[in-house]
Amino acid sequence: MEGNVADVPNSPCQRLLCMGAPLLEIRAEVPQSFLDDFKLRGNAVVQVEGPMQTMLQDINRVCAEAERAPVYAAAGDATSTALAVQALLRQDPGYSAEAIRRSSHALVSLLGGVGRDQLGYKLQDYLKEAGVQPLFSEIVSEQTGWTAFLTPHRERDAAHERVSLAAPGEDEKRRGAEAGGGVPGDSGRRRQPVQVGPSALQSLGAGGSGGRGVCRGHIPDGLL
Repeated sequence: MEGNVADVPNSPCQRLLCMGAPLLEIRAEVPQSFLDDFKLRGNAVVQVEGPMQTMLQDINRVCAEAERAPVYAAAGDATSTALAVQALLRQDPGYSAEAIRRSSHALVSLLGGVGRDQLGYKLQDYLKEAGVQPLFSEIVSEQTGWTAFLTPHRERDAAHERVSLAAPGEDEKRRGAEAGGGVPGDSGRRRQPVQVGPSALQSLGAGGSGGRGVCRGHIPDGLL
């Protein structure tokens, strides 16, 4: 935990440092035959390791054929905790987005390791967009950990009910722009709030297994 008090007016909040294994979750709609080839179940999170790493190329291929880009999300116990706390801070009048932006230190940071690759860069970009500071070691000899959440074409509507901590995908950005909400990150336009699901809020009180998802720091009264 960082000992300095964050530079937010009248704030007793110290920096919250979450430590764990950050993951990038890739969500895509694929044919049932794709799931059969890899012996996977639809609408289930799969930890991608070893020989399965090549699956990313196949996911990109089927998405390109369907003219639908995959959606990227930040995942992992500690990551979910960091995003949930940051979202709660933004909902509190004393921690407005403007006050957080003026702060000399990020209120919520995530400590972990990623590979020096495109997935690692995407993960860091999405965390920054959500207001979480990534404090990552970039490991040249390792790949960024990632999971896959694959939905069969016919189950697309059901999959949309899954609560997301992700930065909005292209479809969500387009719908937001059409509705007048703007595209997150565009200057002069309204930013979309980060969505927080029940599983993420539950992780605030659980450290995870094997030392993963550990969270240390002071959370102001009234946030939980």
